[in-house]
Formats: sequence, C-alpha cells, structure tokens
Amino acid sequence: MLGQVNSFRCRPLLTRLLMAGLLAIVELASFGFAGESRPLGSDNSSFIRGSPHSHGKKGAQKASRHRTTQALTDAADSSSADPAKTSVRAKTQALNASLLEEQVPEFASLQARIQEHPASAVAHFELAACYHRYRVLDKAHEEFQKAIQLDPNNVKYLEASAKLSKDWGDVRSATLDLQKVVQLKPDSVSAWNSLGAYFDDLGDLDQALNCYRKALTLARDLDYLHSNLCFAYLRKEEYQDAILHGEEAIRLNPENKVAHNNLGLAYGLTGSLDRAFEEFRFGGDEASAHNNLGLVLLKLGRPDEAMEQFKKAIRLRPFYKLAVQNYIQAKALKVSQEKEKVSKGESKRG
Repeated sequence: MLGQVNSFRCRPLLTRLLMAGLLAIVELASFGFAGESRPLGSDNSSFIRGSPHSHGKKGAQKASRHRTTQALTDAADSSSADPAKTSVRAKTQALNASLLEEQVPEFASLQARIQEHPASAVAHFELAACYHRYRVLDKAHEEFQKAIQLDPNNVKYLEASAKLSKDWGDVRSATLDLQKVVQLKPDSVSAWNSLGAYFDDLGDLDQALNCYRKALTLARDLDYLHSNLCFAYLRKEEYQDAILHGEEAIRLNPENKVAHNNLGLAYGLTGSLDRAFEEFRFGGDEASAHNNLGLVLLKLGRPDEAMEQFKKAIRLRPFYKLAVQNYIQAKALKVSQEKEKVSKGESKRG
C-alpha cells in the first residue's frame, strides 16, 4: 500500500518486523472515494478501514477511504528523490500526455472548449478528471488547480483534487483540500470519514478520531464508521474502545469482513485468542485466519506459537506466500530472542 507515511520507522525490531504484516489483514477489502471502489489484495493486514459499498450494505452513504495502487513521488519528498528517476518519470508523463492527446478524441474536445472558454472552471475540471482517469497525474493536478482557482468553493473540485493528491502520495495536500470541504459542507459524512482516514495515514490519530467521531454524530448507524474508529483505537492501543466499535460495526452489518478482522485483532491483542480466530474466519477463510492469528502471536512476542499458526496456514493453502514470509519473520524473531537470552546470561555471569 503505497504512498503511506511510515510513522513506525524508528520503532523497535518487533514492530518493524510486523509492519509488513500488521498494518496491512484482509483479502477482500476494498476502499472507495466518492463512489469509486478499488480492491486491495492482501490478507496480511490487521488494520483496515472500509467503505460501505465494499461490504454490501445497501443504501449506505458513500465513504471516502482510499489506498493507492501506484507509487509516485511524494511532492514533500521531492528534494531527496533520485534525479535520474524523477527525470524519467517526468519524460514518461509528458510522453503519455502527448500520446493520449493525439489518440483520445475526448482530450481534443476538452482542450478546444478551454481555448474557446478559458475561464470555464467546468471545462478545466473535466479535462483534469480525464487526465486523472488515464493516470497523467501532473497534468491532472495542473487542471484541477485551474478549476479551483476559478471556483474556489466548489466541493466537488476540492474532493477530486484531494483524491488526486492521495493517488500521488501527497497525503498532506489531500488533507488540506478535505479540511476546506468540511468547512464548506460540515454535514458531509463521507468528507469527515475521508479526512479521518487521511489523518491516520499521517499518524495523527487524535485528529483522525475527532473526524470519525464528527462523522458518527451525523450518522450513527453506518458500520464503516465504527470499523474506522476500531482501526484508529487499535493504532492507539486502546483495545477496549476498539472492541466496542468493532462489535457495533458487526451488529450493524454482520457481513463487514473488514470489521471482523479489526475486531479479531482487538480480541487477540487482549488475550482472547479463540474469539480472535473466529473473527478472522468470518473475515476470510481458515488459512488466512491461521495466518492472522500468527501475526497476533508474533506481536505478542510468542514466535513459537506464531510459527505453528503459519504452518497450519501453509498446510491449508500450499504456496501461501504471505504465511511463508511471516514464518520466516517469526523464526528470525525467535533466533533474536534466544541470542538476547544468551547475552543476558553471559552478562550476569560476568
């Protein structure tokens, strides 16, 4: 899941070992922004936020939880980027834009409209959306900014610009756009939910919780909001609150696989391993449940038991790459723990 801010870079070895797994459980999760749904294919994550249309709840208000699937340079980190790679990317984007403009009639039509009506915010917005659809992100950004300059209080433009920034890996800019949206439209559940998701991408969990709570005051019966609160409380290690909201999410929508996995993690980290396993099974299949329980045991510092769970997962699903990788991590942790014990024993004798 790219474009995310790694707020755990300086954490201890165990946490760093787990980041590849414990921030990523569910095979079937998908997230959306303003009606867009995008699948995410990993069952190796413990914290997943969701959107209602990814859980099959009819009539629910659309959410704005979105993770990108394409790594692009974060504007905030451009000073440290490899100049050669940056140059290649810029040339590729320019080539893509040139080819598209020649081969896709829609571009020529929109550009002709802009030449005729250069002050048309709608025309710039539609051209930006077209560039975004074809993944020419620099041109899309340029046109979105022109549309916003012409119509600065247009919520639709700001939301689209936020999504583009998120796709580009610039979560901070996305957050700024959505802060304007909630000022202009304070009763937008999806905007508050999206803003919360972006804040916890940035590691600002208090702000994320504030946004989710605000959304909840506007719509208390949306399962994905409770699941997102469960997510944030898990990251703050406030497990009882995580359990409370995870259970409420499932009460509202028993088919919410994301919430089942979040709740499973909360149960596991409070020692209720049997209940955790059952929730993981609801959130996936038998093999992924064993893998996810192994991740919980790994986080609890119990690598031997974790290795047993990973082996069960592999027996159920041969060539289960994630479980194999997690088994290797658990084995490495076990070796590290044994070396540490030997080292402490030698220091005491000395």
